Amino acid sequence: MQFKNTAFVALLAAIPNIVNAAPTDATAHSLESRQQTKETVYLTNCGSTSEFSYYKSGHNSENRSPPDDRCKFTTGNNLPINWEFSFHKCTFGSGVSFETQLGGGVQPNEFIGTGIQRVPNKTPKTFDCFMDNGRILYRDGSVECKAIHWCNPR
Repeated sequence: MQFKNTAFVALLAAIPNIVNAAPTDATAHSLESRQQTKETVYLTNCGSTSEFSYYKSGHNSENRSPPDDRCKFTTGNNLPINWEFSFHKCTFGSGVSFETQLGGGVQPNEFIGTGIQRVPNKTPKTFDCFMDNGRILYRDGSVECKAIHWCNPR
């Protein structure tokens, strides 16, 4: 009986360490996660237009290189999209679609919502999306394309 009680007490004593070792939530994502991922989709404002900017390799987005693919939105009012608190979907020329459902009121690098990548005849892939800081992602001629949000696959 003494052994069982000792083992139980030892187990209880370990619980705080187990809890403290648990992974943090999505707000812990940072630049490093973008650089290590296979792909990144940015929600980008380029002057008066907006687009999903797709990078096959996340680290390529950190040196102002143009995206591997883009899906542009037309708003009809010559204003960029307000990405927060809304749903957006766009289909790239390849037939791949990407959609986002974002919240708002967060700081850079904090989780803001999710994205879904749909490739024809494949299982949809879920992405976690985060607030960026509005930095210049790349230039399209003389127009600066700014990173408003970024999404990585789970």
